[in-house]
Amino acid sequence: MRGLAQSKNPLTKKLFQQNWLQSIKISSISHTLAQLNKRADSDEALLAGLLHNIGVLPILTFADSLPEDAYQQADIEFCINEIYGQRGSIILEQWKFPNKLKQIPLQSANWFTNTSEDLNLNDIVLLARYHNILTSPAKAELPLITTLPAFQKLEKQHLGPHMSLQILHDTQQQIAETMSFFSR
Repeated sequence: MRGLAQSKNPLTKKLFQQNWLQSIKISSISHTLAQLNKRADSDEALLAGLLHNIGVLPILTFADSLPEDAYQQADIEFCINEIYGQRGSIILEQWKFPNKLKQIPLQSANWFTNTSEDLNLNDIVLLARYHNILTSPAKAELPLITTLPAFQKLEKQHLGPHMSLQILHDTQQQIAETMSFFSR
């Protein structure tokens, strides 16, 4: 990832860095959520969070190989939104990842995905993405958290505003440590 961020094209370099930071944040939040609910392995949740947007990398790599005037940021963002999930799933298939992880890129973009009755890795990544967006300066339009199937699977655990703030606070240290580890 560090090598990819060495792009000479300022736009793709910025997008590589944003994608990497998002992956680290979502993986850290996923790890914390899994630890809190104890119904998913926290290390698997961390990996699922890191891999949820792996399909963005080949799109950015391709854009980086083109002349700078061949596209605009909106073009790249459109491509990412349309195909990153399928591309990510193909990458994880080629790398022989287990099925539960291969599905993460395909399912983690739809707030209302409901693939099982029990809380699973995808649900945790969805909730982590939700919490990550809550902290972003340009918040996207989010559905009410109580309407998400992933949230409803938490049962008796109250993931309200106070708990969400606590999760985000708890992950700040983990995000800093993870960033430090990967920047070596």
